Amino acid sequence: MSTEMAMNNTGFFTERAFHRIAVFIIVLSVAFSVAAFVAAYKFIGKPYTGFLFYKNLMVTEILVDQQNNLAPIRSFSDNITHVNGLSVKTADEVYQIIDGLAPGTMVSYTVSRQGESIVAELPVRKFSLMDFLYAFWIIYMSGLIFFGIGILVYRLKPTLTISKIFLLYCFSIGIWFTSSFDAQSTYVFGNLAFLSGLLYPLAAVFLAINFPSKVELSANKTLGIVLVLFTLSLAVFTLHALTFDDYYTWKSMLI
Repeated sequence: MSTEMAMNNTGFFTERAFHRIAVFIIVLSVAFSVAAFVAAYKFIGKPYTGFLFYKNLMVTEILVDQQNNLAPIRSFSDNITHVNGLSVKTADEVYQIIDGLAPGTMVSYTVSRQGESIVAELPVRKFSLMDFLYAFWIIYMSGLIFFGIGILVYRLKPTLTISKIFLLYCFSIGIWFTSSFDAQSTYVFGNLAFLSGLLYPLAAVFLAINFPSKVELSANKTLGIVLVLFTLSLAVFTLHALTFDDYYTWKSMLI
């Protein structure tokens, strides 16, 4: 008996149960996409640093030309420690300083890089429409595409186990892409962006073992693999959630 038949016969993926899950995923995808867009759109016109960073102050994306700076800030290498000489511990503290400054005002940023403190000066910028298109829109649209493909495949073949798994896979990737900007700027959804790290490895492997092949796994073996992968993913996500606000602890454990 194939994995597909075994799983359906044991009720691991009953049609009625998964249909409810699918409806929930579709509704959540739409609601989350709208919320992510609104949050990013409201960021347009606000003063910002010229670069993006996680809530734990790790620099993630540079949006301005820093070639003329003697000590440029680097993505995924630097952690912000001071702004204009003031110690900062949270993203809110950074924006509280920036919000009170006029665009063009030079700001001194002290960052920690491999144990070394480096100072760089950058002007305050307003988050423009071009910044929005570059930093948000492209990756956001990628997320919408994943949502759409997953929903389309499931709608075309709703009874196939592989369609259900593919829907979960596309949903997890879509969550990451649509919430990636928020994780670096608006911080509305907290750790939700990183939730994809809990879902997509599980869905990807589950998708691989259910793809049509000569190797057939029983439902019990498939369930065992799923439980092991889910436990590992949940452990990593929990560790991330518990340590994320402490940059050095988070980096030493998970990067």
